[in-house]
Amino acid sequence: MDWTSYITRTPLSPEMVQSIHSSDEAMYPAGIPLERLEAWVAAAPELSMALHAGDTLVGVVVALPLAVPAWRDLGAGTLRESAIDAARDVSRTKGDAVGVHVFHIEKLVEEVQGSAVKGFARFAVDELVKAAQGEGYVVEGVSALTATEEGRRSFEKLGFASSGYKEVWVKSPSGDGPAVLVKSGPGTAGGIDDGKQSDMVVAEARMMVRNGTN
Repeated sequence: MDWTSYITRTPLSPEMVQSIHSSDEAMYPAGIPLERLEAWVAAAPELSMALHAGDTLVGVVVALPLAVPAWRDLGAGTLRESAIDAARDVSRTKGDAVGVHVFHIEKLVEEVQGSAVKGFARFAVDELVKAAQGEGYVVEGVSALTATEEGRRSFEKLGFASSGYKEVWVKSPSGDGPAVLVKSGPGTAGGIDDGKQSDMVVAEARMMVRNGTN
């Protein structure tokens, strides 16, 4: 049997949310406060899920059904991911058009019941879209801010394309302070010459967007 046939969904536990927060902080400089992540999960619990196969935790996902104006601002870079406000930006009205924004997607095991866990990102995104539709939302599209090349390629395989917005984090002028954000792309003022200053870059992320549900 395919690994997906074993999967059941459960809400994220507080411990899982804490673990996701720690994982995100370790990966990317634009970490969000734990309280904000908890507010996101509380605002749309149906889109924050743990995927289990029996007693095995296969993966975890956090996403938000954003009101379309906020979702479009996110793609353009006029709203940063870390600035998403659950009370302001998350839609709670059945029948609303939304953009599903994937904040975190993580595969935790490589095998389930002897079946290799392949296509996890595709399965997880499909589950998110179905969950949003099950809540009565009309899904206009899906987005994700990818902080690794592996993540970007995974979403490209699912039909996502760059929105043109990119976040680049560079070393602080003093060399020993926190990294400094330089935004580039639509809706931003300025950017960084990657060719000339690549030695300064400590992290970067690209906003990936797919219009429609598949």
